[in-house]
Amino acid sequence: MKYQLWLRSKPEASVEEKHKSLITALQSLEEPWRLHGADFPTPEFGSDLYASFSFHKCLSKGIRGHVFYRYRNMLADTSGHDDYLYFEFNARKIDFRYIVDSVLPALIRSFNAYYGYLAIEELIYVDFNKSRHRDYRKELVRFYPVFFMSDELCTKALGFTARSVKAKLENTPTKTELLNDGILLISSYSPLTVAESARVDTALNSLLCA
Repeated sequence: MKYQLWLRSKPEASVEEKHKSLITALQSLEEPWRLHGADFPTPEFGSDLYASFSFHKCLSKGIRGHVFYRYRNMLADTSGHDDYLYFEFNARKIDFRYIVDSVLPALIRSFNAYYGYLAIEELIYVDFNKSRHRDYRKELVRFYPVFFMSDELCTKALGFTARSVKAKLENTPTKTELLNDGILLISSYSPLTVAESARVDTALNSLLCA
């Protein structure tokens, strides 16, 4: 089952600071998430608006990833000007609980993410039409099985704070954790199919968007 970890972040810190923080977080993790090697240079922009760094050769077999940093000039308050990163992996061959409990929180903190999720890759194609032209700093495409929202995103997309989200989800199957000025929603500690993910989205919509 091919899964993805996605994070979005506003480009408020310098690329050098942010890259160093991300590398430090990955080096602190257990295998297979700990980086191999000792040289992880800050990527350069050249003539492009994004500078990228590939983790493909730095991580154990079965995990691929990239980070993209937006050029720090002429920035607008939209998700089209975000820094972002993703990792791909087979969720049935890697300790999924460790990703939920340790990998994702560490990356959220180090990348200072405002938006993030763990979900089956197929949801990208399922959501293609409704995700086009969305501003992720203000809108939600869906509630993912494991989903992070900053307090600011909660307020803009839902109309109430992260603490209010936590209160609304008390005594429900979804576990919540206040994290890095936001909230992490955990609806499953096991990888879910597209159909199972859709049921999570429907349930959380009824609880938070009714």
